[in-house]
Amino acid sequence: MTLAVDGVVHTVKSSGDGVIDACYQALKRAAGLDPKLDRYQVKAITGGTDAIGDVTCVLRFGDQVVRGHGAHTDIIMASAQAYVDAFNRYDYRYGGRHGRRGEDSTQREVGP
Repeated sequence: MTLAVDGVVHTVKSSGDGVIDACYQALKRAAGLDPKLDRYQVKAITGGTDAIGDVTCVLRFGDQVVRGHGAHTDIIMASAQAYVDAFNRYDYRYGGRHGRRGEDSTQREVGP
């Protein structure tokens, strides 16, 4: 998996208990964060063989809880989008590893 964090491109490999777990392990490694996955939900937005999957995940970073959302025809991609969305929400709300956003102007950006 290749992921840009603060403009720096990271390419990582990971394994896990299934494809989504391996994806999430790689994202955690690339972003340098280690949240706990509290909830993971998949729903179909549309029907048919080209259905769009809607993924919601809830991550816990210590006492802070954030929700991420992703939608794509590929469930793995939708899952990755949801996880990255949660990372970015966490960083925006709480300033990531740097403490509260208002206390430190350093803000991380995680994305493809």
